[in-house]
Amino acid sequence: MAFSPVFWLYSILQWILDKIFSPEPPPPGARLRRPKVAVIGAGLTGVSAASHCVGHGFDVVLFEAEGRDHLGGIWSVRHSPSVAATLMLIACSK
Repeated sequence: MAFSPVFWLYSILQWILDKIFSPEPPPPGARLRRPKVAVIGAGLTGVSAASHCVGHGFDVVLFEAEGRDHLGGIWSVRHSPSVAATLMLIACSK
């Protein structure tokens, strides 16, 4: 791929806007004083939605019908545990 000044400027602008407008996630164990959000279903989309809400400072409760062994939905059945699965368990145990 050849060097493109337009692409380079766009990338720099995107990086700067990301740094300006991205919220700071709350520190671990922080008592959040914001509205609570309930996420029904702890599949890939549910865990992603919960993570996004926590990143914006909301207190999230994640519900899964199958229990903790099935966090991540089909991903937890098809793939062996990894760092991402461990992080999901930690995030959901609070």
